Amino acid sequence: MDRLAGVLGVAGVAAGLGFPVYFGGLDPAYDPLRDFISEMGAAGAPNAPMVNWMAFLPTGLIQIAFALCAWIALPRSGAMTLGIIGWLLFSLGYVAAAVFPCDTGCMGDPGSFSQQMHFALGVPGYLLAPASALMLALAARQWSGGQWISVVALLGAVGGAASLSALAGDFDGNMVGLWQRLLEASVMMPMLAISTYLLVRRPA
Repeated sequence: MDRLAGVLGVAGVAAGLGFPVYFGGLDPAYDPLRDFISEMGAAGAPNAPMVNWMAFLPTGLIQIAFALCAWIALPRSGAMTLGIIGWLLFSLGYVAAAVFPCDTGCMGDPGSFSQQMHFALGVPGYLLAPASALMLALAARQWSGGQWISVVALLGAVGGAASLSALAGDFDGNMVGLWQRLLEASVMMPMLAISTYLLVRRPA
C-alpha cells in the first residue's frame, strides 16, 4: 500500500502541475497569470472537452485514489484524517471541473447551473487547503522520520493561506491565475512530500 499510494501521489502531483502548462500553451488567448485554470475547460473554450475529460477528470480521480491509499498507509490520527479529508475535497474540485464546467470566463453571478455546481463542489477544497496542510504538518511530527514532512506541510499551510488571501482580494483582478496556481502548489507540496515518504523513507 505504501508504494501504491506513493506512485499515485507522484502521478497526481505531476498531472495537477503539468496539464495546466500543456493545455494553457495550446490556446494563445489563455493567460496563466490572469485566467483561472478552470477557464481552459469552460463552456466555449477551444479545447474544453479534451481538458475536462483528459486532464481534470483523471487528475481528480488519481488524487482521490492517492488520498484514500495514503489514509490507509499512514499512521492513523485525527489530524491525519482531517488533512486527508481536505485533500479529498480539493481533489473533488478537479472532478467537478470536468463534470460541471464553468461558464465562459468563469465569472457571471450566479451563472448557469453547471457553474454553480462547479463552485459549490470546488471552492470548499480551496478554502480548507491551508488548514488541511496544517493538520498534516501536525500529524507528521508523530511519524518516524516525518519531521521534514511536517516542515514542508507547514510551509504549504502558510503559502496556501497567503495565496488564498491574495486570491480573495484580487478576485476580479488580473492576477487570479497566479494566486490560484500558488494555492494549488501549496497543496501539492505536502502531497509530494508524503508520496516520497511512502516510497522511500518508510520500509515496505
